[in-house]
Amino acid sequence: FKEDFRNIQEFHCYDSIIALEIFEHINWDIEFIDKINRGTWVFFSVPNKMANFHVRYFVNKEEIIKRYSKLLEIKDIEFIPSKWWVVAAKRK
Repeated sequence: FKEDFRNIQEFHCYDSIIALEIFEHINWDIEFIDKINRGTWVFFSVPNKMANFHVRYFVNKEEIIKRYSKLLEIKDIEFIPSKWWVVAAKRK
């Protein structure tokens, strides 16, 4: 995409969305997920450590579930050693 994600009206065209190294940089991650059609697969990464330009990080799986489970049916969360959680979920 070459536009602001908040303005995208085409999420209904996709059956899966991959968002790597995005959610930790935006304050509107929940708003982003809310625009995704129900039943769409969402694969995303989030950090486990704070860094410059990050607005959030997650120390454990429970923090990820707490933030995203209202909108996503989380199927799997894997830790990538050193700094990343990778999540596979389906939009509720």
